[in-house]
Amino acid sequence: MRVPSQLLNTELTERLFSMARTVALDLAAMNIQRGRDHGIPPYHDFRVYCNLSSAQTFEDLKNEIKNPEIREKLSRLYGSPLNVDLFPALMVEDLVPGSRLGPTLMCLLSTQFKRLRDGDRLWYENPGVFTPAQLTQIKQTSLARVLCDNSDNITKVQRDVFKVAEFPHGYSTCEDIPKLDLRMWQDCCEDCRTRGQFNAFSYHFRGRRSLDYSFQEDKPLKKAKTLKTVSSTKQGKYFNNATLASEEHVKVPVSNDFKEFVLEMQKTITSLRNQIKKLESRLSRTDCTDEKGKSYSTNETWKRDPCTMCECKVGQITCFVESCPPTDCAAPVKVKGACCPVCLKQTISKGKKP
Repeated sequence: MRVPSQLLNTELTERLFSMARTVALDLAAMNIQRGRDHGIPPYHDFRVYCNLSSAQTFEDLKNEIKNPEIREKLSRLYGSPLNVDLFPALMVEDLVPGSRLGPTLMCLLSTQFKRLRDGDRLWYENPGVFTPAQLTQIKQTSLARVLCDNSDNITKVQRDVFKVAEFPHGYSTCEDIPKLDLRMWQDCCEDCRTRGQFNAFSYHFRGRRSLDYSFQEDKPLKKAKTLKTVSSTKQGKYFNNATLASEEHVKVPVSNDFKEFVLEMQKTITSLRNQIKKLESRLSRTDCTDEKGKSYSTNETWKRDPCTMCECKVGQITCFVESCPPTDCAAPVKVKGACCPVCLKQTISKGKKP
């Protein structure tokens, strides 16, 4: 990781592959040489490409390279900003706030990743790769959901797993994180009455795909053959295991399908009502819970100990610790229920005064 006193780790610049070579390599020097071998333009040309100011003097680089000592070193090495190699200039640029990159390197990386995405015919957002419903499910899925589904005994996780959150207020239960609805990838046969029931079997199974045609619509149509009744004996040969498709076997009563659909809808509505009741009960509960499991409502204050006063605000517990002033006596006494120790003689003398 880059630090102010060191732009590149010495393990990369002085001891690269030292275990396998007599003389260690220098990755920074190799990158500079490879840039020259490949004919990569100088740093100035990429500044112009990224809509940064054109630098005629090294003082023109003060917005991107604020350290005057670094600009002085570049001036001694290259003489002119037009001669500066790309790699060392990218390394000495000041970081853009909120990132680990300088402005020029951020421009080049974002441009490269954009071109990789736009040139990838299998990119998941391209038209025809996924249906709109499938794409919606993919975009609403988070890494937090992936951890909940694939990790061992994880019931709570922060919404953004890349950020440190305070437990338990910054964590959400896995039940509250949206799931990937796999029904969007399930094919329907004649109807969708069993959609979502992944253990259900239909009357039709998808057979082996054709080796000659990638898409079914490219396959030439064949004339439908009429089914004939096969007798139990034909020319002295028995057909014991012959299975014939019939309309009675394929057709299913429509009324039964509708009843099953209504029952499934009723179950779904009941489940949604139960979830709404759970959410309402959660909202009606107190906002804060301390380390002992005791609940407090918003704006409620309490004493954790004689020296600590806590308050519940917007689901967060804020505590203030009282600091005690120095005592004048040599042996102060700690009084029960009080935070700061007191001088016993002063307390007695104050009590005797009329």
